[in-house]
Parts: sequence; C-alpha cells; structure tokens
Amino acid sequence: MFPKKIGKPIQEQIESASDGLPERIEVGVVFTPKEVNPRWFTWQGRRYKIEEVTYTWTEREGKTRLHFFAVTDGANFFKLCYNSETLRWSLWEVFSDQ
Repeated sequence: MFPKKIGKPIQEQIESASDGLPERIEVGVVFTPKEVNPRWFTWQGRRYKIEEVTYTWTEREGKTRLHFFAVTDGANFFKLCYNSETLRWSLWEVFSDQ
C-alpha cells in the first residue's frame, strides 16, 4: 500500500515549482518487453499514485531519447519524462483544477 500523502497542497506545489520545472523525481515503474508503465511518483515529499497513463510519446535531443508520459492521479495531470541516456525521471508540467 502507498504511504500517507504528505507535503503542501497541490496548488501551493504548482505555484512554488513553476520556475523549477523540469524537476528530478523518483518514479515506481514496471518495465515489460514492450512498455514502460509508471505506477507512482514522489514529488516534493508527496507520493502520487498514477491512476492512468493518458498519452505517451518519444522525442530526441541529439542521440538522447526522451520518453514522455501524460499521467493523472485522478485529480491532477502531470507530464513525466524518462531520459534513456541518464536513466533519470523528471517532472516537466503539472495541471490542476484545484
């Protein structure tokens, strides 16, 4: 089970992070032979359970492939990025109606 959510309300996080994105994050992922499936991520001390991956796409920066995932936790939308060269995840955008 996921730990209790901690940290600032999402709107405060969005406002404080807008200048700091993209920001490195920790992501729990299931890798299969054909897919990368993010399940949760931690951002600013709060863990978000990914309810749905709504869209995926890949872009190139030189020889580096960036794999993007538009995801939702059921209340907010996030754009996550996996860098296949550095093997690191980052949060690029956050959208919320709250």
